[in-house]
Amino acid sequence: MNCKQIRELRLMKEMTLDELSQKSGVSKSYLSVLERGKINNPSLRILIQISNALDVDIDQFVRPLTSLK
Repeated sequence: MNCKQIRELRLMKEMTLDELSQKSGVSKSYLSVLERGKINNPSLRILIQISNALDVDIDQFVRPLTSLK
């Protein structure tokens, strides 16, 4: 997952970190660290909260694994 997508989507929606934090219920500090790519594996629950707050499908953040050949 590319966590920097969260920042891109947030900025496209003209939201501040504070606003996303309030809408998602995820702390501002956690969102900041996540957006900077310092957390590589957020929980599905967190991703659902963020996707709901950004009004985007969870598929934006979660993609099925493809088999390696």
